[in-house]
Parts: sequence; structure tokens; C-alpha cells
Amino acid sequence: MDAAKEIEKTLVGQESGRETSFWWEAPIDQLNLQQLEELEFCYAKHINELYNARNKKIAGTTNTNEDVDASFFPGAI
Repeated sequence: MDAAKEIEKTLVGQESGRETSFWWEAPIDQLNLQQLEELEFCYAKHINELYNARNKKIAGTTNTNEDVDASFFPGAI
């Protein structure tokens, strides 16, 4: 756990120490329509990748005859 906190501190320090900032780091209310749509597309793509990875894990688990509580995975059904 301590290692994870150290990595987080390092990453946060790197972010604050850089000279440039990116539009997707701005508060949402400061983005224009095109930026919001691009951000939404990226989030949807990542959510889809997460669901696919989760479903593969579920399929792998059920193949080993372990019971999986479907309620543990919201939106899976």
C-alpha cells in the first residue's frame, strides 16, 4: 500500500511540475462542444474496454466452476 502511495505522489509531482497543460485537464464547464464530444467518446471507449476485460475475467472464472455473484458486477446483466 505504501508503494502505491509513493507512486501516486511521484505522478502528481510530475503533473504539477510540467510546463504544458492539456485541454482534457480543464474543468468540464470550460470545454467547448467538440472537446466534450471527444472526451465522451474516449470515456465510452475505455468503459467498453473495462467491460470487455471484466467479462473475460468472469468467463474465465465460470470455466473453473467457481460461482460468481452477478450482483457484484453492476450492469453485467
